[in-house]
Amino acid sequence: MSKVKVRRIGYALGAEITGVDLTKPMDDATFAEVKQAILENQLLCFPRQNVTREQMFEFASRFGVVDDNSSVKHRDPENPYVTMLSSKPFAGKPWEGFKNGENWHTDRSFKVAPTSYTLLSARELPDVGGNTLFANQYMSYDTLTPPLRAFVDGLSAIHLQQRKAAAMMAEQFPAVIHPLAPIHPETKKRALFLGEHVRAFLGMTEEESRPFLDFLSVHAIRPEFCYRHVWSLHDFVMWDNRCLMHMAVKDYDMRPGAQARHLWKCSVQAAVSGKLYEEVVGRRYDLEIAERSGAAVAPPPSIHAAAIRPATLNS
Repeated sequence: MSKVKVRRIGYALGAEITGVDLTKPMDDATFAEVKQAILENQLLCFPRQNVTREQMFEFASRFGVVDDNSSVKHRDPENPYVTMLSSKPFAGKPWEGFKNGENWHTDRSFKVAPTSYTLLSARELPDVGGNTLFANQYMSYDTLTPPLRAFVDGLSAIHLQQRKAAAMMAEQFPAVIHPLAPIHPETKKRALFLGEHVRAFLGMTEEESRPFLDFLSVHAIRPEFCYRHVWSLHDFVMWDNRCLMHMAVKDYDMRPGAQARHLWKCSVQAAVSGKLYEEVVGRRYDLEIAERSGAAVAPPPSIHAAAIRPATLNS
């Protein structure tokens, strides 16, 4: 008889998994139950799992190829497959990188092979706050009207690592095209694929794209689609980026010397699902925008940036 227990922790998404010890090797039958649970609930929380970096990496490897973080500055010095989401100084120096998740996003959607599963282990936490919000993008797609779903099905979105199409960033992370509502490769369900990295829709200008992009960005984070995770020490949380957006809430004291929020992160690479904009269109996106605007760098879409901030969920 299985020892795995699954308990729902949110209406929109999320389940708590007990009866599993992630510090020990997992047999195939137990892993199959865990895999089915993440597909059904989109997010899993394994409480009280004081894993090592190596154990975290080994578990993540069961879901696919773990990103080696070659382009990430905040790699853990003890294991390059682990990055640190931390308000603590990095390499002895203060840094602001831990604030980068403050807008709704899907991990590494600016790559042709984005992140499928993200796994976090809570190592240090403030007494209050440091929560993470998640939004179910199956629900955001399914609740669109049938004519709007049909329209969305035919759209692709342009994703950039930064909202500004700066030449330097365009060289390292060129614009990528993903379907706006891709079919999940395992559940075969459609979900919106949005977030702060979306710049415009393919074949439309940014000005033409922005009203509909703003509408979708607000619709996608309706409160009934969301779950707020309140972290406990040694929580081990994983989620499916192919059907969820998330954001780190700045609801704790982030001043130097305050109580730290320190988490380890592993990222599992998805299969290639996008295409480089330049390969499809025949030119670089940043150069095209600069030519249209008559400027060296295109202005950031400030309206869209404001739209993806969940003011109603920060209480």
